Amino acid sequence: MKDSSGKLITKHEDQMERWKEYFSTLLNQTAPLQRPNISPASNSLSINCEHPSREEIRKATKALWNGKAAGPDNIPPEAIKATEVKSTEMVYRLFKAIWTTEEVPSLWKEGYIIKIPKKGISRNARTIEE
Repeated sequence: MKDSSGKLITKHEDQMERWKEYFSTLLNQTAPLQRPNISPASNSLSINCEHPSREEIRKATKALWNGKAAGPDNIPPEAIKATEVKSTEMVYRLFKAIWTTEEVPSLWKEGYIIKIPKKGISRNARTIEE
């Protein structure tokens, strides 16, 4: 990782500080003074705007990959797949409530940023400034 002047950062603490600086700049930009003028679409698209069905949730559950790390809920994919009927019903009720109230749980607005180091230093590597 490089700092804003292109100097290599090797200390973990300095790298974390650089990531903090980068995301602070990226996520705290001032709003544009003029809102964009986007006209409505000329034709209507046939899109199902209903809440997800049990079948859609069941298919998504089956498509989860085994061996992946659990998310913030600490539930591994294998546990969700092992209880497919119960998991599908629980997620269905949860999604239906979210769809109806239009309120997303606050914990869903959090996320993890994970640094994945690669071997060596590439001269063509994209820096976080780009």
